[in-house]
Amino acid sequence: MASSHCDPMGFEDYKAYLTFKTSHMDRRGQRGLHGSDIKIPKNYRQAMQPKHEKLWREAMDTEMTAVKAKEVLSEIPCSEIPPGQQTIRTMQVFDVKTDQLGYVVQFKAQVVARDDKKRPVIYFKDTSSIVARMATFRMFIAVCIIHGLTIYQRDINTAYLNTSLSIQQFLEEVEGYPCKNEGMICIIDKAL
Repeated sequence: MASSHCDPMGFEDYKAYLTFKTSHMDRRGQRGLHGSDIKIPKNYRQAMQPKHEKLWREAMDTEMTAVKAKEVLSEIPCSEIPPGQQTIRTMQVFDVKTDQLGYVVQFKAQVVARDDKKRPVIYFKDTSSIVARMATFRMFIAVCIIHGLTIYQRDINTAYLNTSLSIQQFLEEVEGYPCKNEGMICIIDKAL
């Protein structure tokens, strides 16, 4: 009897990485880029240097498309900011995803809020995210082996953009992605 595999509901934001790209060719058809050959930029200005500018720009565009699709930011007139309310600055964090041989399979960019100037409780409650402990992962593997279950690896795209915020936050424009209209500022509706 043939079994059919069906993803649970809500998996449209997940990518299955069941196989790896074996050709290791970049988008220009030249030899593959190795992760050790890529200098990871520390900021937007460094990412816009000519060597890999197009690839970093594409990664930033992908990130901002996800931010818009998840409705993380919305624009409001600057006049609607409460008096004394600070705005949060942002920065881009860059990295590359590599395969098991160290070849680059994806250039990645993430917009992050720089809350280093904010005071706790007034502007935020928590700045960390929940991650699984190694002991939990080992127990999961053991249970799957005991019960003969198949494990599928999933990569959750933009998982961090799904959490709604309880404290109102105002964001300075993301470098390279200004507000559509002058005199507007972004309000953060979900976590960055």
